[in-house]
Amino acid sequence: MGRTAPAAAPSGKPATSNGPGSNGYWRRDVYQTPGTYTWTAKKDGRIKIQAIGAAAGAAYYLPGASGGYGEKELNVTTGQTLTIVVGTGGHGIPNNQGVGTRAGDGTATSISGTPVGGTALTIAGATGGGYNDGVNPVSNPGAITGPWDRSNPGAASSLGGVGSPSSGSPFGPGRAASTNREYGGKGWAEPVANISASSGTHVGGDGTHTAAPTGYKGGRGLVSKAGFRGQGNGYQPYEGTDGEAQPFWDLASVDSAGGSGATSGTSSPGGNAGPGAGGGAGDSNGTYGGVSALGGGTGWSAGGLAAPRSGNGGGGGGVGSTAGGRGGAGGNGYVQIFWDEVTL
Repeated sequence: MGRTAPAAAPSGKPATSNGPGSNGYWRRDVYQTPGTYTWTAKKDGRIKIQAIGAAAGAAYYLPGASGGYGEKELNVTTGQTLTIVVGTGGHGIPNNQGVGTRAGDGTATSISGTPVGGTALTIAGATGGGYNDGVNPVSNPGAITGPWDRSNPGAASSLGGVGSPSSGSPFGPGRAASTNREYGGKGWAEPVANISASSGTHVGGDGTHTAAPTGYKGGRGLVSKAGFRGQGNGYQPYEGTDGEAQPFWDLASVDSAGGSGATSGTSSPGGNAGPGAGGGAGDSNGTYGGVSALGGGTGWSAGGLAAPRSGNGGGGGGVGSTAGGRGGAGGNGYVQIFWDEVTL
């Protein structure tokens, strides 16, 4: 199934795991719940930090901007500490708000402390937009500041009624829909070339390695198979199915496929997706878009419902025009620290 991501840890604690050492480190601490934490070095040596910022909420049908990405390697000594702040994704707003109302901003994600130096590593939260009514700004990704070794910004959609943007990643900037025919959530894959208004609809979510093709199927990972439209029989709905996802260590090693979109008129949700891949769109009768486990965008939700919160770093998902519809909240921030170097 498409929700492979580090398991949530008890409040105030990181999710700690031992890994393959494929990126030069044996151990990893993951922080994915909003809050302030203290990380303490358990041994002398190098560490690696990867972080994704908190995204903005959706303004009704207009998806929120996604979080940026940063990575940094540092030298630490035993007992040194880092203060980690994981930002909260901004709230979405419904379709009955007045002119001048904006969706919620994400809050900043940061890492600070003696090993970092005098300037914190910071990914500001994305800012929420309005209804494209000439008064509110379009949602925008947050600024990335501090001595990062490498960083890539999130993305913002200038279009309503499309899947939400993916976060920045080790592979490049976040992705946003380029036409109003892309209903699935965006992933970390390169976009389809030359999408146009006449090229058909893309209802599935992007994968980590290929973008969603025309139709309902999701994009693929390197080995992960895309979500596909459910078989359906008679009155059985063609519901979206989840994209496959492989367990990952470093964010540069994610391998996930996008969720498929649901057939219009079947009251079925879109399929979910793994890290770095997008969720499929829900159908037109009031169902949820699929959600990424981490970094990918949320598929378009339809009808009078509240769109789900996006996975960490993914832009808030938009919702259809039926009365009572509410844009989804943006994904929260995400930080992981690798330590215990591989030595030969």
